[in-house]
Amino acid sequence: ERRVGRASRAARVHEVVGEGAPAQAMAQVGLLCEAAAETWWVEPFVATLSFAVSINAFSIAEAKSDVKSKRHDDGERDWLYWFGLRPLSLVTPAAGLAYWAGIYVWVSVVSPPDTQSGCDLSFWTLLRLAAELVFGLFAYDAIFFAIHLLMHRGPRWFGRATYHRRHHTNETDLRAMHVLQHSFFDGSLQVLVNIVAQRNGIFGPKMRVARWLHNIIVPYLLTESHARVQQLPVASRFPSLFPGVLGHRQHHTTGGPPFQQFFGYLDHRIFGFSVKDVETTSASS
Repeated sequence: ERRVGRASRAARVHEVVGEGAPAQAMAQVGLLCEAAAETWWVEPFVATLSFAVSINAFSIAEAKSDVKSKRHDDGERDWLYWFGLRPLSLVTPAAGLAYWAGIYVWVSVVSPPDTQSGCDLSFWTLLRLAAELVFGLFAYDAIFFAIHLLMHRGPRWFGRATYHRRHHTNETDLRAMHVLQHSFFDGSLQVLVNIVAQRNGIFGPKMRVARWLHNIIVPYLLTESHARVQQLPVASRFPSLFPGVLGHRQHHTTGGPPFQQFFGYLDHRIFGFSVKDVETTSASS
C-alpha cells in the first residue's frame, strides 16, 4: 500500500514538473521531499535545527556586541566564545533532550495526521501552502497568548503549576539562548500549542511542507525576540507587523504587555498596547 502511494505521488510530481534535465532534477527533489514527508523525525529535526542555527547566530552577534560595548571584557574569549558557545550553558542541550523525548512519546501514542505532502509545487499547492503558513503562525500566537496571559494575570495556582517565573530569571542579561529556558510544564505547553496549530490548519491538518516552514519560522522569531542585539533583523524592519517580537525583552523587564510572542493585535485590543510603547521604552532604556 505504501509503495502504491509513493508511485502515485511520483506520478503527480512528474506531471507537474514535465520533461527535460532541469525538470528531472526537480522531480528527484520532489521524490526526496515525498520520502521526507513519510519520516516522522523530519519535522522535529527541522525545529531543532532552526533553534540551533538561530541561537548560535544570535549568540555570535551578542558576543561581538559585548566586545564593542565592553561588556564581559574580563571573560575568556576563545574560539568557543566566537561561536556563541561561551558562557557555556546546559539550557539548550537539556531543552533539546526533553523535546525529543516528548516527541518520541507523542508519535508512539498519537498517529500522524493523514495529510498531503505539498511537494508537487503546483499553483494551487503553493496557494494552500501560503494560507496554511500564515494561518498557523496566527493560530500559534493567539493560542499561546491566552496561556501566557494566564501565567501572568491568571489564578495563582496556574502560575505556580507552570512555573513561568523560571523563564523570567535573566532580565538583566537576557540573551538568545534563554529562549529555551523554561520549566518542564511551560516548555511542554509551548510544544503542545505548536502541535495543535500544526494539526488544525485552515484546511485541516497542514501539509508537510507547510509544517516544516512553520518549524523554521517559529523558532527563529522566538529566538530573535530574546536576542541582545542593537537591531533585530526582522522585527526592526517590520515593527508594526511584529510588535510582539520587538517588545518581548520589554515584557521580560516589566511583566506586562506584549503577551503575544509575534503579533500585537490582541495586546492592542485588550491593553491598548502599540509598537510606539516599545520604541519609547527601548529609547529610554
